[in-house]
Amino acid sequence: MKTNGILKGSASGIGAELVGLDEAVHLGNLGRGAELYSAGEPAERVYILRAGSAKTSVHGPGGKHCLFQIIEPGEIFGEEGLLGGRRRAASAEVLETASISMVPTRAALRYADSRPEFWTRFADLLQQRVRRLEEQLQWVSFLEVEQRIARLLLRWTRDNPSDGVELRLSQKDLAGLIGATRETTSSALNRLQRDGCIEIRRRCVAVRSHARLRAHAGALAQDHSPLQAVEPAFAQFAGR
Repeated sequence: MKTNGILKGSASGIGAELVGLDEAVHLGNLGRGAELYSAGEPAERVYILRAGSAKTSVHGPGGKHCLFQIIEPGEIFGEEGLLGGRRRAASAEVLETASISMVPTRAALRYADSRPEFWTRFADLLQQRVRRLEEQLQWVSFLEVEQRIARLLLRWTRDNPSDGVELRLSQKDLAGLIGATRETTSSALNRLQRDGCIEIRRRCVAVRSHARLRAHAGALAQDHSPLQAVEPAFAQFAGR
């Protein structure tokens, strides 16, 4: 059985630059659920994910949970301080056993200011994230939950489109990504499983048929095809 972990690094490659700074502190073998920082804390460090996976999210009243993004190896996160923010806008925790590096924000700013090209690559990274969020906002606005799940699974497996790939993500996190309740997400997953699209397993979903998933992906007005809007620069849960 093929399993999928995140393969892609940051498209900008700036994480690798910060990891090499003398001020960087390196931590390894951080287990699932390890808290890296919480919303409201001082933004005193920039983080780089070297291996594994992590997420950024916010928690609302009544246990509501909104997942902003899945962090890819090589990518920086917790960058509020680089943008002038003093406090964390979201929380971050480990999704899959991870190795990370932490760089003091002041050291990262000194490095960036000495290399103007850093800011250009950083802007490219932020633009990719904005595009992803815009796309997902369209999904929430115009697509049913089942269609959102199909698109998300097809996006994750874009670079590994063979059937049988396992995507390691809990139903709670999946619901947070697509803007749905856990109960509604569970019902939609069960329907996709009954139709032969996926197989639900513990903390993961196995794609059984990409062709069937495409039939469930729906269409948006700006699509030339049901998957035209899929943004390739997203976290890839692909085979480890």
